[in-house]
Amino acid sequence: MKLIVPYLFVCLLFACQDSPKTNNFASTETFQLASPILEVDSALFKNSATVALLFNVPNTVLRYTTDGKEVSMDSEVYKKPISLKKSALIKAKAFHIDYWPSDESVIQIAKIKNNISHAEIKVSPSPHPNYSAMGPESLIDMQKGSLQFRKGDKWLGFQSDIITIDLKLDKEISASKVYISTLIDQGSWIFSPDYITIYANNKQIGSKYLKDSETQIGQKLQYIEVPVTESTYNQLRVLVHSLEKIPSWHQATGMQPWIFIDEILLE
Repeated sequence: MKLIVPYLFVCLLFACQDSPKTNNFASTETFQLASPILEVDSALFKNSATVALLFNVPNTVLRYTTDGKEVSMDSEVYKKPISLKKSALIKAKAFHIDYWPSDESVIQIAKIKNNISHAEIKVSPSPHPNYSAMGPESLIDMQKGSLQFRKGDKWLGFQSDIITIDLKLDKEISASKVYISTLIDQGSWIFSPDYITIYANNKQIGSKYLKDSETQIGQKLQYIEVPVTESTYNQLRVLVHSLEKIPSWHQATGMQPWIFIDEILLE
């Protein structure tokens, strides 16, 4: 009995000592910031455009680039709305000492150098009745659509192998590039075109293959830049070629994808 009591005393002594505390809460460093919101007064502009970066987490630093380069800790710090007088591809990220940096937010802003809103335009086949906007003229009205394609009247939606767009300009225009503004929303079966060819007077003057058309990505607004033979033109034919079918990684694999177009620009 004399040996048992001291043994129990020692056990109780160690049991009463503080044990290491276990934190059942995840460190803030394991959380990633949401991406900042990019708000622009006009994605297509004649003279200038203003872009604001919105984020509501205190002590967050927003950084951005305007030349399409990836955002890093060395990128420009956002302090006030960004004023632009030329086309730009803006990327922005949020940084905070207690959290992982956000993913990039991206928006492309385009300066309109040639007004083709008075051109005659024909589109074949006709867009789907549910996504016909204001007709073919919607492609030259200098009005940009948003990611919310079901709202508004900006997007023309097609489910066709080839979309033919014929432009007859009201005057000759000098151009070296053609831009086609499209939407990517793969969850809604809307994919980037496979490739684009451009003709003038029955002669091909430019083409562009989109090598990432089948790559899995999130929602995106994109301007597809197609270099063309530099010259003056009074008419153009733009052929937008769809992917043959939705790729194998998608739940709708084998089906025909949609193509959404909202604007054509000449530069």
